[in-house]
Amino acid sequence: MQVNGFKKSMFGGLKKSQVLSYLEQMSQDVETKLRNKEDDIRNLKKELSDKKDKVKELKQELEDQKKAYEEKLASQKDDFSEKTDRLKEDFRKEKEELREKLEDLKIQFTVEKEKIGRALLTAEETANAIVDEAKKKADTIVEEAKKKADLEKERYKKSKADVSDFTYDIKKLMDKLTADLKERLD
Repeated sequence: MQVNGFKKSMFGGLKKSQVLSYLEQMSQDVETKLRNKEDDIRNLKKELSDKKDKVKELKQELEDQKKAYEEKLASQKDDFSEKTDRLKEDFRKEKEELREKLEDLKIQFTVEKEKIGRALLTAEETANAIVDEAKKKADTIVEEAKKKADLEKERYKKSKADVSDFTYDIKKLMDKLTADLKERLD
């Protein structure tokens, strides 16, 4: 091979200075390309670092939003629990009031019944006309007491049904809120 190289340089081949110049130029080109590639690598590393920072920032924003949503949901749940507790307490009080009214009506009924009994005894002693009038009065009082008791029972049943409907609506709302929350979290 060296013989061929020698022959080429003797008979019009490449000159050593041209080869060295070419090699020097290629070396400079390679160094330039290497510097450019190093710059590109440095730029890509910076871009990667910036993107990692952006990802961290977005993760933090997402965490902040999630935390705010959870706090809002917890607040709404607390409000809902407070309202439910107040409604239960109101219902308990109203039920107690109705029970007391019913007891009062029973006492009134007993008192009225006793009055009727005394009136009957007195009426027997006086005359049949007074007895008839007392019976009519007693029947009217009993009817009114029954009507009042029936009315109070109906009001109690209606209140109980309203609370039952409201409890059902609350349960549906809680189920919907839970489903919405799961959907948003997924």
